Amino acid sequence: MQHKKRKGIFGAATAVLCSLLILSSSALPVFAAQADEAAEVQPSAVTTAVQAETEETTAEATAPVTEETQPVTETAEETEPSEALPEKDGEALGAVSAPDVRLSNTADGIKLEWAEPDNAKEYLVCGTEAGKNNWQRYTTDKNEYVFGGIDSGKQYYFQVQITFKDGTKSAFSSPRGMTFISVPKLNGVSNTFETDKTLKLNWSAVKGANRYRIAKMKTGASDYEYIDIQTNSFVDKDVQDGNTYRYQIRAMYATQSSGTAYGWWSTSSSAKISVWPAITLSNASNGIKVSWDAVKNTARYFVYCKKPSDSTWTRVVTNNLSYTFTGLEAGQLYYFQLYSDSISGKDGKFSKAKSLVYIEPPKMNAAVYNSASNSVTVSWNSVNGAAKYQIARRPSNASSYEYIFVNGTSYTDKSIPQGKFCSYQVRAISAADVYGFWSNTAVGETFTKPEPTMSNTPSGILAQWDKIDNAASYTLYYKEASDSRWSSANTSANTYLVNSPNPGKLYFLQLRYTGRSGGQSPFSDVKSITFTPQTALVSVRTSGKAVYLRWTAAAGADYYVIEKINETTGKKGYIALGNQTEYTDTGAVYEHTSCYRVCGVHRETEWHKVYDNAAGAYSNQIIINPRAFNCVNIGLGEQGQKGYKYCNEINKGKLDEWCAIFSGWVLKQGGYILSEIGYSANVGVWCDNLTGMGKFSVKENYTPVMGDLIIFGRANFRSHIGIVVGVEDGYVTTIEGNAAVPSSYSGEWMANSYVTKYEYALDNSYIYGYGKLTSK
Repeated sequence: MQHKKRKGIFGAATAVLCSLLILSSSALPVFAAQADEAAEVQPSAVTTAVQAETEETTAEATAPVTEETQPVTETAEETEPSEALPEKDGEALGAVSAPDVRLSNTADGIKLEWAEPDNAKEYLVCGTEAGKNNWQRYTTDKNEYVFGGIDSGKQYYFQVQITFKDGTKSAFSSPRGMTFISVPKLNGVSNTFETDKTLKLNWSAVKGANRYRIAKMKTGASDYEYIDIQTNSFVDKDVQDGNTYRYQIRAMYATQSSGTAYGWWSTSSSAKISVWPAITLSNASNGIKVSWDAVKNTARYFVYCKKPSDSTWTRVVTNNLSYTFTGLEAGQLYYFQLYSDSISGKDGKFSKAKSLVYIEPPKMNAAVYNSASNSVTVSWNSVNGAAKYQIARRPSNASSYEYIFVNGTSYTDKSIPQGKFCSYQVRAISAADVYGFWSNTAVGETFTKPEPTMSNTPSGILAQWDKIDNAASYTLYYKEASDSRWSSANTSANTYLVNSPNPGKLYFLQLRYTGRSGGQSPFSDVKSITFTPQTALVSVRTSGKAVYLRWTAAAGADYYVIEKINETTGKKGYIALGNQTEYTDTGAVYEHTSCYRVCGVHRETEWHKVYDNAAGAYSNQIIINPRAFNCVNIGLGEQGQKGYKYCNEINKGKLDEWCAIFSGWVLKQGGYILSEIGYSANVGVWCDNLTGMGKFSVKENYTPVMGDLIIFGRANFRSHIGIVVGVEDGYVTTIEGNAAVPSSYSGEWMANSYVTKYEYALDNSYIYGYGKLTSK
């Protein structure tokens, strides 16, 4: 072994070496400093690359300042050398305690250190490679020594003896062993020429090392980050654009039994992360689209394109993040490259060149429907350079496409239900699996026969049908039975009204639809209907518990049907009659409210259609309650009467404010039990009673009907009450007691006032609410 005295690496001078590693500039387009338009610079090769800047300094100047800068862990093995140290004549060993020696790896070898005792003169340092007996002795006056010129990965043993100024000597230290781990050589840091912003490190493998520790620091940071790996290369993805990172490496030898031996830190190397522009290529509808992400501090982009056989590139300049080259040859390979021109004009960058074969989109022909097999066939032109084709198929009720691969230029779809449609697109695929752009869309559809229904309305004949999935529009054909020609109407809706047909006449109707692709469906079956116009209920009255109805005749009606709904019970029924235009309902319940309406029916109409959808349109609806009707008639018959009569009968003869007394008297005459409707001679009390029974509503929430009570005033002062005669055109008619007096009278109001009829707007501020006696 070669050995030398040294003062230790901590006192060594710092040496700094900086180098910039870049690939040959001949591989790149040569741009002028300002990259102006006049300089038509062409890429000289298909691929170009640039190495990142690297910086190297001595380990002593740049080693991370942590507790690991000076390794303190040593191998645990402390065995005696295979051959004892030879003693010199006259030496007396063991007179003083032996020194405690610490070992550590340095850049130049294994360093020994021990405490310096008082009166020490010099030290004898002995060392040997494990397994050999060639101990070598060195003398030093320092309390440290570096054994250099030794082999990495090998184990060495060491002992130290102290000689004092008085000539006495210490015992030899216990033999200490350590494996020497040399310093790896860091080969710089570079961008990996990828779009994911990474830096790549690699270094020389160290003999005897089984792992490595990376120290990483970002410019401006105060602490190192440590990364342990087992290989001698590393790709760092945890970096950010525009930042500079510094790295150092140390080798380690670790075992479970002996701990870890740390080698010395390598020189440092730095790199600034700089993202190279990366391009993406795709076939477009009219050429090849080149796209890229924005590059910082870029003024503009130069986009290059050429065929392999071209000697020069076609160049375009753009501020956008994509460009489509058009006018390309189908099936031809093209190369593309991007240059980002920096704002300063000095730091522009080329992307890696990429290539793509231009695959033009096929042209889809109109889909063909085969009614015999209920199938659809789509076809397209052959594309130069295509080895196969991919079809995108989406049924009308689906939200996504399904994909089918075919080798030919047509496809027959037998799985479309009748009345449904599918959308199709196709694209070509080369033998190298390069996908072209999608074609135009073709719509394939199957057809079904529509089934319309007919009904009479007040305005005419209404045709209705279910919507059909693939229908773009519908055509309805109609005519009077005696006509020789059909009329037609087009609509996109699923209803159509034939206006003003001749009353009592027979009409024929037929329907078909036009599909989304322009095809025609089969015609529906011919439907027929006699137009029976709407009748009108013109009179309704009660006689005792019976309800009498009368209506106008409807042309074409052979008989009439009355629809009756008992609003009190919710029961609905029909009464079929002959061709008369009046009817007395003796089955009416006196206390119940019923709704009536009438329709005329032609003899061809089926009975179930009468009930569910009458042949003639129903008349206006009349709501009547026999008891309410009678009460109103009783009240109207009392007009002009004074209050003595009513006060005598239900107020014990006391003449008082008698509006509530009059209303109670009328209702009692009509059959009401007053206690069941909360009656009180006091308007406010009666209103409160109705509220408690759930029979009161303020005017804003309710429209009154015949026989209801009307209450005037406000919430804290209900001042007057009467009976509703009816409601029409936004006005309510009433009959009220104690409501008017002669123009000239003497004495008290109550003694002179009489029963009268009034009319108010429904939103009159004097109206407070209604007592709901007739409706629920």
